[in-house]
Amino acid sequence: MSSNAFFQTVVLAALVAHVAAIVAVWYSPWGANGLLLLNGLLALIALVYAGSRARYIFLARDWAYLGLMVCELAILMAAGLAFRGNRAALICSYVAFGLHACATLAAVCVAFFFKITRLI
Repeated sequence: MSSNAFFQTVVLAALVAHVAAIVAVWYSPWGANGLLLLNGLLALIALVYAGSRARYIFLARDWAYLGLMVCELAILMAAGLAFRGNRAALICSYVAFGLHACATLAAVCVAFFFKITRLI
């Protein structure tokens, strides 16, 4: 599988997950739990990936990337609090879901309109 095909597959899977979460929220009384689960899962994936690259982040002091990881940690915490019934955390989770959906749409555009020769 080429780098482009792999990237396209991953971003399409993320887009399908976002659309499924929106449909679940719209049609199911328990749909918000799916949205919170997706938020938490995306934040956890980002944090695990950042943890595997921690020495590069702290070596070069990449403050923008570090800030992104702090935001992902806040999103993970908000999803956990929203599961427990905190209304403010639920609103923050909806906003975070919108930001994740926008990032996913941007990744879909990049994947299908730009040729990538290799993934780093």
